[in-house]
Amino acid sequence: MSVKSFDELVTLIQEDITSTDTRMRDSVSPEEKVAVTLRYLAMGCSFGELHFNYCLGKSTTTGIVRQVCEALWRLMARNFVPKPKRANFPNCIGAVNGKHARITMPEHSGSLYHNYKHYFSIVLFSNLRRQLLLFLRDYGKNSDSVIFKNSNFYKRLLETSLNIPTAKPIYNADTTPLPHVLVGDEAFALMDNIMRPYAGNSL
Repeated sequence: MSVKSFDELVTLIQEDITSTDTRMRDSVSPEEKVAVTLRYLAMGCSFGELHFNYCLGKSTTTGIVRQVCEALWRLMARNFVPKPKRANFPNCIGAVNGKHARITMPEHSGSLYHNYKHYFSIVLFSNLRRQLLLFLRDYGKNSDSVIFKNSNFYKRLLETSLNIPTAKPIYNADTTPLPHVLVGDEAFALMDNIMRPYAGNSL
């Protein structure tokens, strides 16, 4: 992230993450809070590592990441996430997809982060719809289907232990009940609760 982008991000959420100094100690600045959180999100390091690198208490570190993530979510939801549109797709409970976020090549990482688009990235993979929540982060070299199949979400999907509604008719009570599904692109395999476009050339 460039210095300009970092400063803009801090400015956008500064009011929500600024703490008050006390007699016991000075508060952590908004800039440091954002830096700690970005490192956690980008590198996947542990809270113990953050605690050591930034000389902050472990509970303070976890509180900072939670506070900044909540501020970022409110900002994004308010200004950047469009209102969902009805697509006339019966029994659809959400969509799954991956997004490559461009990064500078981490040291000693080889080709782990080099993706098929020929730049370095991490893959942010998400689904959000009612009770179903999936957020994954993986190496840029991995495909959406590999990341999905390696997730606990996928395992629970196979075990039918997710809170997915029971099948129901899509027209009237006399028709065959059909399962509720997540929709994805051609990268995903067809499953009871995963719907993808038909393979082959369209007519």
